[in-house]
Amino acid sequence: MFGDPAVAIFKPNAILPLPLKLLSFTGKNIENTNLLTWKTAEEKDFEGFEIEKSQDLTFFNSVGFVKNHGMNLKTEYEYQFKDHLIENYGSYYRLKMIHKNKKDTYSNIIFLQNENEIGLKINGNPIEKNTIKFSMDNLDINTLSLTNEVGIPIDFEVTQSSTNTYQLVIGEKVIGTFLIEAKNTFGKKYTKKILKLTN
Repeated sequence: MFGDPAVAIFKPNAILPLPLKLLSFTGKNIENTNLLTWKTAEEKDFEGFEIEKSQDLTFFNSVGFVKNHGMNLKTEYEYQFKDHLIENYGSYYRLKMIHKNKKDTYSNIIFLQNENEIGLKINGNPIEKNTIKFSMDNLDINTLSLTNEVGIPIDFEVTQSSTNTYQLVIGEKVIGTFLIEAKNTFGKKYTKKILKLTN
């Protein structure tokens, strides 16, 4: 079992100077709650943060709003937001930064999954190479499958690296979101969503 919750940070695109400086945006899963934390500096002409959530990186919905702490260019501010309605497959989050000039901007995107769920654990998600590391907590697994989001199978090879820990290797050209599913001898299924960023 892996100790740290899977947290991934995407690099944001280059942007113009903002009415604030976003120093960090991260998150972690704690007792069936996703805790988002971020830090800013140099806030000016700024209203607050709209927290947006997605299951597929295509459609984002607002799940909350956090008002700005102040307008001091020399002060760093820390914020947090708790999402209690979490998904088993995991969720993507980003911050929509609301500026008074109406030229809103976005943060990097992070991915969190429910680490309290017993079963299949992914180490490092999203992945940037073609190797997926995972553990299965003595689940007595007898079948393992990998598909894209519409159910088309993806070829893979799997090896055991240590007790209950495995490596699954996929083709270098496989990118996007896909599902890994493990089934034990009693027919119980354990499914996780995985995102591969680049070739």
